[in-house]
Amino acid sequence: INRIRGRAGLPLVFPGNPDPALDISTQEELRQLIRDERRRELAIESSRWYDLVRYGTVVETMQAHGMELAEYQRYIVDFPSAFQNIPELFPIPLGQVQQYGYRQNPGY
Repeated sequence: INRIRGRAGLPLVFPGNPDPALDISTQEELRQLIRDERRRELAIESSRWYDLVRYGTVVETMQAHGMELAEYQRYIVDFPSAFQNIPELFPIPLGQVQQYGYRQNPGY
């Protein structure tokens, strides 16, 4: 993390850092920092969805995003399930299921 932050000219993180936002002393704080850094560093590289699935936060994140959108994009209110039923897995293509006997992901 510090190599990336150093390359970007940002201050380094370490235990005892006088800046409370950069004072990382527990494993959970480090994990949250890694998540935040990946979100910023990979913002336009289509990795965000897979990170949310990996961290187990895709449903809560997408629902919170839907609530934010509904505040200033009123048409979302007309679609109450738009950000409620969030599938974490994509369907396996039918040809692959038939050819190799894969079991289809739940919900498809």
